[in-house]
Amino acid sequence: MAKEQVMQKEVLEKVMTEEEYIAYEMASEVRHEYINGKLIEMPGESTTNNEIALNIALLLKKQVKEKSWRLFRHDVKLKLPGGKVYFYPDLFITQEESSTTKFVVESALLVAEILSGSTRHFDMFDKYLQYRQIPELRYYLLVEPSKRLITLCEKDDNGEWSTELFDEKDGLVSLKYLGLEMNISAVFE
Repeated sequence: MAKEQVMQKEVLEKVMTEEEYIAYEMASEVRHEYINGKLIEMPGESTTNNEIALNIALLLKKQVKEKSWRLFRHDVKLKLPGGKVYFYPDLFITQEESSTTKFVVESALLVAEILSGSTRHFDMFDKYLQYRQIPELRYYLLVEPSKRLITLCEKDDNGEWSTELFDEKDGLVSLKYLGLEMNISAVFE
């Protein structure tokens, strides 16, 4: 095993404090999510997933800006309540005007993950349960490139979650609580 691989394995097995994680992440060439002191190496992103995330960002950017919210893609960490979990969502929207650091945001109204073979289960189940801890979160979007399908998980005013599936025949995904919408064909363009 190469020296770099041994060092990386040791880092992934080590339990880190939040401060150690942030410092390590700032110097690392590879992104890592952080769960209860452990690092999870992020796989590379496919060109398809990257294009879909960019399409969603472009579809929502102007609408979000008009509301004075902020939209982030892929390289900004989202810190979950309690501070023991940091994720890199593919895309998220926040009302947070500034954050404790320029690399971490602590709230989100919408989180979107573009599914792939290596992340599908984790995104659909583990991350969904973790993201639901964010008090402000109203929407969790799961985008399935191979099926051209969007799963919208929505929290209502009573804190209850529901799920709805959309494909291109549906035309638009409406995020009523936020006053946003996306053309489904344009997401998969």
